[in-house]
Amino acid sequence: EKVFNYDMQISLKSGLDENQFQELVNKLDQKEQITKIVKTYMATSTAVNGELEEDVQIIVPEEKESLEGIINLKDVKTKETITLNDNEICLTDKAAELLKVKVGDTIKLKESNGNEKEVKISNIVENYISHYVYMSKELYQTLYEKDYESNVLLTKNTDLSEEQEEKLATDIMQENEVSSISLTSTAITMMDDTMKSLNYVVVVLIVS
Repeated sequence: EKVFNYDMQISLKSGLDENQFQELVNKLDQKEQITKIVKTYMATSTAVNGELEEDVQIIVPEEKESLEGIINLKDVKTKETITLNDNEICLTDKAAELLKVKVGDTIKLKESNGNEKEVKISNIVENYISHYVYMSKELYQTLYEKDYESNVLLTKNTDLSEEQEEKLATDIMQENEVSSISLTSTAITMMDDTMKSLNYVVVVLIVS
């Protein structure tokens, strides 16, 4: 909740044209339960520093300012809010630790086809689960030499009950353009359950 404040991650089917995409966004805009929609591009990649490699998720918002209140990018040391720039990436802290890199260093992002793109790190940002690379739309287009296309919509919703949230997700899944929906509340519940299980193990070890 310190980093991710969105409520739903709506993944879109590939091959949508601009009209199909905009029609879906308009439909979501009309739902009173949804207060904010952030268009993003997400892709898996591998961050490489010499012999060290880590799987990362690349997140590219259509508009840099749109992440405010949705994903909080905070410098891991100063805790100051970070704004993406058009020349460098933000890397999450555990990934930076495992890759043994710091602000100002350069890493490579390796695609599934083996192509590598060299990028410089502007900030190491706070994070707790998984590894992420954040970059601006402008940097993405320069780096990969192709037009930007959103494939994920992040939404902020009103204060909904579990039942209301599940109904909203079910309704949205009926749209032809949608491939899957992930609820943040579900991820939190799963993580809480995992931590409770680990706590039992810790207690047993301490008593032992």
